[in-house]
Amino acid sequence: DVRVAGVEALGDGDFICLGSVPVRDLNREFGWRLPEDVATTIAGIVLHEARRIPEVGQTFAFHGFRFEVLGREGNRIARLKVTPALPALPSRV
Repeated sequence: DVRVAGVEALGDGDFICLGSVPVRDLNREFGWRLPEDVATTIAGIVLHEARRIPEVGQTFAFHGFRFEVLGREGNRIARLKVTPALPALPSRV
């Protein structure tokens, strides 16, 4: 069960998030390390990194995550699909 309002866990490890979900809440709930100093919401991070208002269907990868824009309301990102990165495999020396 996800205890963050506006977040739905999908069975494959992905999440559907409203754009207004606070980054701090996601980091605390899931142990993520998304930057909290660049934006307060998950949509804000995508806007900051994309440096433009993305279209529905666009996908971005940064901070070890994949973000797909699922919905917009005007210039606001309303819904995102968030895919956390798989844990890094230990390197062999």
